[in-house]
Order: sequence, then C-alpha cells, then structure tokens
Amino acid sequence: MNIIRNFRDESIGLDLDSLTEIKLYKSMSRTTIHYCRGFYINCQGNLVGVVATPGGPAFFYNLDIYFLRERPFRFTLESDQFNNTVHFSSDGQQKMQITYMRELYLQGGDWVDEELHDFFHWLIRAVNNRKFYGFYTLNNDQPLACSLADRGGMSMSISEHNSLDSVSLDDAIKRADEILDNLDEATNQQIEEVCKQLAAICKEIVSLDKEKV
Repeated sequence: MNIIRNFRDESIGLDLDSLTEIKLYKSMSRTTIHYCRGFYINCQGNLVGVVATPGGPAFFYNLDIYFLRERPFRFTLESDQFNNTVHFSSDGQQKMQITYMRELYLQGGDWVDEELHDFFHWLIRAVNNRKFYGFYTLNNDQPLACSLADRGGMSMSISEHNSLDSVSLDDAIKRADEILDNLDEATNQQIEEVCKQLAAICKEIVSLDKEKV
C-alpha cells in the first residue's frame, strides 16, 4: 500500500493504488505500508495533491495526473472577501478550478489567509522554489503515482488501518523548507538556532530515508 499524508491532518492518508482515504494508526506495519513523499487534500470531494516520482513532482486532480517537469503549467489563486478560487492549467488549457472558503487570521490590522494550513497557497509558493523539484524527484525505483491514471471513476471512502510511526520524511522536509523561507529576516542569533534545528532535521531525514530503502 503506497500512502501520502493529508496536508492538514496527519492521521489520514491516501492510498495511491486504490485512491482511497484511510485512517493511520501508530500500530501500522511498514511491511504493508509505504509512505511516499507527497501531500494531498480532500477539497469538496476532490482529491488533489502532489507526489514525488523519478520524473519529478506529479500533481494530481482526482484521476488526472500532470508531471510538472514535462509540460508548461500554471497555478493561479484569486481571492474575494470570503472565498479563494484556484486554477490549474497545463499546455494552456484549464484542467482544474476549485472555489473554497478562505480561512483568515488578523495580522497587523489586516485579515490574511492562514497560509500554513492552506494547501493551495503552499503549493503555489512551492512550485516557484527550485528546492521543490529536488525534494520531489526520486533517485531510485520507488512506487509511482502513475497507477492512478488507470483507475476508473470510483467513490471515496474512509477505511481504517493500523501505522507504525506518525513521523514521516515529508514532515521533516516541510519543516526544513519553512525554516529556510524565514532566513532572510533572521538575526545572527536566530540563524545559529536555525542551523541547530536544520542539523536535527537532517539527521531525521537520513534516518527516515534509510527506513524507506
């Protein structure tokens, strides 16, 4: 079973082979579960996410898969007072449009989007970062998301299984990326602290990566 984690809820994952959401538990065995590098969300019944492959990051929208290194693509996000609308186009043709309610918090007297919990804000920022393509490119033959393309229209369901470890390689990478994004405005003391955090995360990444081999 090849699993990627939900962007907002680490207790839920998506089985890429059956396109089914499952509950994750610490008692889950890694002999039956393989955590793939990636994230997804269930937005209004649509399964949307990104997963690492040897060909680079693959973006999927339900049964449709787009390899972001192979063809021209574009994400855009439009906002009004209450909603965000995200668009995805490939080869100049719109492939996805989703409107969802904004989650706002007060910052400096203005209401702004809660970007840390908004998958589309994170993804749009990530695809403009060179590190994203390295993180989401695999160096060996690991299971791909390509099997999704062969699936017919199937209903979404929640299944229950049992997980070994709530810490994943994706979580460590996400934390490291957030730290690096905030370095520009950091003081020397903050940079030293960040270096310590990154060293700890690097050790965690190496340990988690070895578990996946």
